[in-house]
Amino acid sequence: MRTLLLTITHHCAVEHLRSSATRLRRDQRWGVDPAGVAAIDVERQVLDRERSTQIRAAIERLPRAEREAIVTAYYGNCTYREAAAVLGEPEGTVKARIRAALTRLSLALRDASSAPPSVALTAEAGTGGSRAN
Repeated sequence: MRTLLLTITHHCAVEHLRSSATRLRRDQRWGVDPAGVAAIDVERQVLDRERSTQIRAAIERLPRAEREAIVTAYYGNCTYREAAAVLGEPEGTVKARIRAALTRLSLALRDASSAPPSVALTAEAGTGGSRAN
């Protein structure tokens, strides 16, 4: 599990660096002043963090097998076949678990986005589960 988490962290860090570099090149090419969009970026970052927190909480509430499949495939940047090999499960089983997890996550996130913020935060605080980083 430690190796998987390190791999996921590495992929996320590389993706962050690539997207930052791409954004900078695009802004320079189009003559966009980064200071002019700072306020928009802050708002977007706050909204992204809030959504990220909701996603992590929803993933933590998934059944263990579905959570492992989704984390391995999406956060581990693995194909179905690679995720199946990592998890030691048949590819079809991993696909089914990912599909079930995506359905559960879709419902959970839709419910979280339709609830008032105070209700969503109270519901998350009541889960008692630890958050994924």
